[in-house]
Amino acid sequence: MQRTLFNHFYQDTVRWGDCDPLGHLNNAAYMRLIESARLDYFFNILKIEMKPDSEQGWVMRGLNCEFNKQLHYPTQLETGTRFSKVGNSSAILEAAIYRKGEEQPVFTASVPSIWCNYKKGISVRIPDTIRKAIKDYEIDVEGL
Repeated sequence: MQRTLFNHFYQDTVRWGDCDPLGHLNNAAYMRLIESARLDYFFNILKIEMKPDSEQGWVMRGLNCEFNKQLHYPTQLETGTRFSKVGNSSAILEAAIYRKGEEQPVFTASVPSIWCNYKKGISVRIPDTIRKAIKDYEIDVEGL
């Protein structure tokens, strides 16, 4: 995934406790890294917070990922997050983790997501304010 596709980057670090006994970043830690970047995007770009008492918000429907290179402690990271497609109530978020300053990702992910009414437990149309924020921020989004 090309680094130039991303406007949003979240800075993080490989922590010692996130590594397995062989010194590699544990697979589950990659998920936490893209989660932190995704929530930073939601808060800073979409101006929404994912809180327990929220009425509506994003729900992950799946996760497709590729581990391209190994990571070890200590490494500075930059995680790109972007929407690549927006439908009526669904969207595709993409994420890519890069070593700081490098062009090739060490990890990529596609996260199909649904905008939901949490109290009713159903998908609902993505609000126009969210659509506009995505369209205004992103380079190119299918469906917007």
